[in-house]
Amino acid sequence: QHVNSLVYIQLFLDALYQRIATTRRSLKLRSREIDIAYRKPCFAGDRVRAHLRLFEHQGTLGGAGFIATADDRPRCYVRAIVEP
Repeated sequence: QHVNSLVYIQLFLDALYQRIATTRRSLKLRSREIDIAYRKPCFAGDRVRAHLRLFEHQGTLGGAGFIATADDRPRCYVRAIVEP
């Protein structure tokens, strides 16, 4: 059974907030925009991880990357913008 599409977003946002925490920035943030491109479905029990980079554009903080399986094959690509 495929996992729900919202699981990808939650997984990526969790990784994004963890990365932001390592920069000692405030975590009082909300996601403002999410762009996601699905490549291949994940199934219940698949082990995946988020690969991401933080960025700042015109004073806005965000993260871009992908969610991949253990062999680093992307399942989806994600870009998220966050703001206070």
